Amino acid sequence: MGVDCKYVNTSVPEELIQIAEKEKRIILTRRRNFPTGTHEFFVVVDDIPFNQAVEVVKKFKIDPLENAFTRCLNCNVELKQISPEEVRGKVPSYISKKHKEFKMCPSCGKIYWRGTHQKNMLKILMEIRKSASES
Repeated sequence: MGVDCKYVNTSVPEELIQIAEKEKRIILTRRRNFPTGTHEFFVVVDDIPFNQAVEVVKKFKIDPLENAFTRCLNCNVELKQISPEEVRGKVPSYISKKHKEFKMCPSCGKIYWRGTHQKNMLKILMEIRKSASES
C-alpha cells in the first residue's frame, strides 16, 4: 500500500513504545492489554489477515491503491524508477525483454516489475478498498 511501516518482533511493550516515540510511529498491535496512556496505538482485533488490513485501512483512512507498489517489500524504502537497460543482467532475460517499466530499491537493490504477482496483489488491494468502504 506504500505506507511507511516497520515490523518489530518483541513482546516487550516498552521497547515498541521507545521505537515508536523515537521514529514518530503509531503502534499496531494484537495485544489487548497494551499499556494505555503511553503512546498512540491501535489494537487490531480480527484474526484473518485480509480483515486486519481492512481494519487498518478504515481506521487510518488509507486508500490501498493510492501509493501501492511504491516501497520495497524487504526494507520499506521508496522505490526508484530505472530503465530497462539498467536491469539487463540483473533479471532473467525474458523479463527484461517482456517488461519495459522497472523499479529498484536504492537500499537493497531488489528490482520490481509489473508481473503476475503485482496483478494478483492489485486484486487483493481493490477488495480491501471495497470492503473498507462498505462498512
